[in-house]
Amino acid sequence: MSSVFRMALTALCFAAFPVRGMEWDEVTAPTSGSCQLWGDSEEDRYWFWAVECPIEPAVWRISTVAGVDIPIENLPEDKILNCRYGPVTLDELLDRLGLSYGLIYKRNITGQLLASEALLLGFGLPPEWAARVREIRRLIGNLYDDDIRFNAEEAKSALYSLGEEAVPFLEETVLHGDCQAKNMAGMILTWMDDYTNPPPAVLEYYFAALSGEDTLYGLPCNYPDNAAWSVRFFERHPELTERIIPQLVGGLGSSDGQMRLLSAYLLSMNKHWEYVPQMAPVFAMHLKDNRLGGDAVISTHALTAMGNMARPWVLPLLESDDEQQRKSAALILYHIDNPAAEPKRSDLSDAVYDPAIQTRELHMSNWSPENFPDIHGGYLTETP
Repeated sequence: MSSVFRMALTALCFAAFPVRGMEWDEVTAPTSGSCQLWGDSEEDRYWFWAVECPIEPAVWRISTVAGVDIPIENLPEDKILNCRYGPVTLDELLDRLGLSYGLIYKRNITGQLLASEALLLGFGLPPEWAARVREIRRLIGNLYDDDIRFNAEEAKSALYSLGEEAVPFLEETVLHGDCQAKNMAGMILTWMDDYTNPPPAVLEYYFAALSGEDTLYGLPCNYPDNAAWSVRFFERHPELTERIIPQLVGGLGSSDGQMRLLSAYLLSMNKHWEYVPQMAPVFAMHLKDNRLGGDAVISTHALTAMGNMARPWVLPLLESDDEQQRKSAALILYHIDNPAAEPKRSDLSDAVYDPAIQTRELHMSNWSPENFPDIHGGYLTETP
């Protein structure tokens, strides 16, 4: 936006100093074609007065005073405001202006969680839906990390029950929420059976969540649940996995061990055997006894499913000095050579299952970055 246009908007719609307990007869009505706005963003309390004021400068002024970035380029055209509201919250004010939106929260320098952006979802919201949308936004806000016990879990259940109605708000939270909110919104979307056409940005989130090295606000955000729900999402929707194949192939060469393994796992689930030369080495190193739980199981099944294509990587492991890797390799080769054989009992611990048995659910135990091998199979510290 040009500085000239900003000056013109400021002339049309101005804000006085914050007024507490304001009475309408204490202020002068705005001139025709303009508006007045008083408020306090930290208290989320505003007064708004418009007389024949176009929607665009009014929303620009709300954005300025509330400290919330609202995109004015997508506002409804030719909408003129004649209204007086207050005291109202930002939610209530935008609802009364007929705007449907999702809030994007960020922390200020003191750590307080404040609305910083508003993603406009639609215009001309019917009055009967305004209260419902406001309730959805309240539930979304409860997904964020705060000091209130159990409110996020209760909000998660309520949002899931709303189904498609809550999807745009959940998508916005997946993209812009804090660690806890991202995780819970992603979890809700994962279990929605009808959620089969997410936008590319949401698929990118699910792919990025496979990483064990994600951070947000400079703080650790590598919750194992983030990756677990991402894997569940793609397991439930293999057709959506097909939309991120290039990213998964790139993940096979990542320096992030969790990303490497889960990229290989999802590619194998969709039987992309053209990438066996990149996948097989990843799975082979995870046959070893290590601190991770569940990696040998999925690796055993994947290598068995590859059949003879995996033989060049599995056969040398018969000479491994790692007992689990050696016996896993023998078990894999047995079933490659005897595809019709009954499940063969092994003397391995319960950590490794016979690959002829139906694929087990992925369990991610002790999946922290320091417990993964590097891209050459080495570890920062010795494994027990």
